[in-house]
Amino acid sequence: MYSLINQTLKDIEIICIDDKSTDNSLSILKEYANYDNRIIILEQEINQGPGVARNRGIDIAKGDYIMFCDPDDWYELDACEICYDKISKGDNDIAFFSLNRYLDDTDEFKYRIVTTNDFISKTPNNFWCGKNVFINFKIINKNHIEFPNYIIYEDHDFGFTLLMHTNNICCAETRLYYYRLRTGSIMNRGGKNTINNVPKILKKYLPIFKDDINQILNFYKAISCFIPHFY
Repeated sequence: MYSLINQTLKDIEIICIDDKSTDNSLSILKEYANYDNRIIILEQEINQGPGVARNRGIDIAKGDYIMFCDPDDWYELDACEICYDKISKGDNDIAFFSLNRYLDDTDEFKYRIVTTNDFISKTPNNFWCGKNVFINFKIINKNHIEFPNYIIYEDHDFGFTLLMHTNNICCAETRLYYYRLRTGSIMNRGGKNTINNVPKILKKYLPIFKDDINQILNFYKAISCFIPHFY
């Protein structure tokens, strides 16, 4: 939250969706909202995953541009300002930027700057839009673009749909987002002791893979990346 409320671009709204958290996240959000009227809090009655949560934010957003931040991640303090300056030049639809990967268990950072040439050469084979993109909101509204209700790689589907309706893309060749990788996250779940926590969308695979959670997640990651390539 610190990186959001302290952005150098002050004229922003901060929409926070509590997806039925089981810790004290909601109370912390409410404390911040008490002294910052830019913060809007929405509460989910049940846990529904990142796709549904982001769509709720999209539904009420009023700004001209939008970007997304996952729990435990953070932005550089000038991220909004850099992206706004970049996207507003040349009538661009989206501004893409690089991210830092923070390994929570080892306290390490891993990063790579994605250049404009890198971005062009990897699209459409590897395009995602969940964390490291600044979007002209009219593109989303005009074309009714939303996230699918996937648990893993829902941003690939969103990204490919967005790309089909986008005319001009710019690339801010700098790292602006810190992506935390931690044990126990959706992308790193494993072991039979997590079967009860498997999202509904994956439970149909339990008999096929004999309750092997790692196999189920690896399979779902593969098809989640593969299916959007048919667009």
